[in-house]
Order: sequence, then structure tokens, then C-alpha cells
Amino acid sequence: MKKILLCSLASLFLVGCAANNTVILKNSFNEAEAQKLLTKGTNTITGSSFMRQKGGTVVTCAGQSVSLVPATSYAAERMTYIYRSDIKGAIPFNMFNELPSPKFVNEPANFKNYSIKTVCDAQGNFTFENVADGDFYVVSIIYWDIGNVSMDFGARQGGSLMQKVTVKNSETKKIILTP
Repeated sequence: MKKILLCSLASLFLVGCAANNTVILKNSFNEAEAQKLLTKGTNTITGSSFMRQKGGTVVTCAGQSVSLVPATSYAAERMTYIYRSDIKGAIPFNMFNELPSPKFVNEPANFKNYSIKTVCDAQGNFTFENVADGDFYVVSIIYWDIGNVSMDFGARQGGSLMQKVTVKNSETKKIILTP
């Protein structure tokens, strides 16, 4: 009975949060602008991504996906809503083991197809090669699971990191993503 009550309360809380977290972006997604930034170029973006746990242990993005998102006007507005900045940001997982993210009412179905993905190596390093000249967002998710916290399920800690990067003229840019 306790579990049913707690689940019901959690559902009501989630519905309430979702209703207050809906966003209509002013900019529309320009596929041509994004496609131009995804053409083959001569730049390289390399780096690492990590977070520090409360006890001081460093957790990297090893084995996790990292995305390179063209910095279109739509993406800039979207990053500002998610990370409260379009330059650099971090958001932690919430108590429901999710990344708190607004629901974008006018999100085009194909927006997420306009990015390049790679996977961090065992040391938490990533590389994007043949990148076009322009502005991009590097987005990384880092997480670790902790054991039984309450209500018979574990919890996920960590979050998502974002940083804007500009490359041009065959350069190699190294970044470090941290909160």
C-alpha cells in the first residue's frame, strides 16, 4: 500500500513538473544551416569529459556517447533553455534518474539527426575529425549508479555537460568538459 501511495504521489509530482517545463522556442530549425556545418571539413575537436564525485573520485565519460551539435540559432536557444547558457553548462540527474530537460513544443522530429556522435575511450577522451569551419556544441553525458537508496531501486548520479566550440582554418581544438 505504501508503494502504491508513493508511486501515485511521484506521478502527480512528475505531471506537475512536466506542465511547468514546456517551452516554445522562438527560432525555427534551419536544416540547411545545420547541414552546412555537418559537411566534411579540415578541423579536429578533441578533448575529455569528467565529473568529480562528492568523495573526490573522478568519473569520466568512458564508453558514453558524446555529440557534436551544429550551433544554429535554434540549437543556441535550445542550449540556453537546457543549460541556462549557450556557452558552457552542466545539469545533474534529478531524483528520478533523469536529466531534467524542458519539453520543446516545436521541436522538429529530425533535429537530433543533425549531429555527429562518437564514444569516449577508456580514459574519457573523444575526437571529432573532419569538422567544418564554424561553431558547435559538444555535449557529453557522464553517470554512475549507486546502490539501494530507497524504495528498492538504485540511483543514478552525474549529469550532462555542454560547451560551445569554434573551429576554423584546419585547426585542432582541445577542450575539457567539466561542471
